[in-house]
Amino acid sequence: MKILLSAVMLVIVTFAACKKESVVTYSSNTLVAGLWTGKYSAGGGINVDWTASLKADGTCRVYETKIADTALTSKLDGVYNISEGKLKILAKTAGSLQIKYDAVLNSNSLEGTIIWNYIANGIPTNTAGIANLVKQ
Repeated sequence: MKILLSAVMLVIVTFAACKKESVVTYSSNTLVAGLWTGKYSAGGGINVDWTASLKADGTCRVYETKIADTALTSKLDGVYNISEGKLKILAKTAGSLQIKYDAVLNSNSLEGTIIWNYIANGIPTNTAGIANLVKQ
């Protein structure tokens, strides 16, 4: 009986002494949340401004110009993900404009490749180039 009581006490003391660790989840998306502006360039003399508004929940809005949220610019809604220092954006309009951006995060700047997909005169067109963004 003493052995059984000792074993029960040992188990109770062991479980009571164990401290439950709190798990902290950290989204790396918070590192890049905010407004980013930059340039996009491709062959044929294309060199234009663009803006990306990245939210901590992984959603984003991309604008064709440096000036965000005006009535004259196309707005593309989408998602982004950051993993191991690399950022990927996929956004599109309700119409035919779509963007894919793959970049490397370096402090407060992003450098990478960009592809704009759109339909012009019924013909699907892809324009690929390089793009950068700087956090504002």
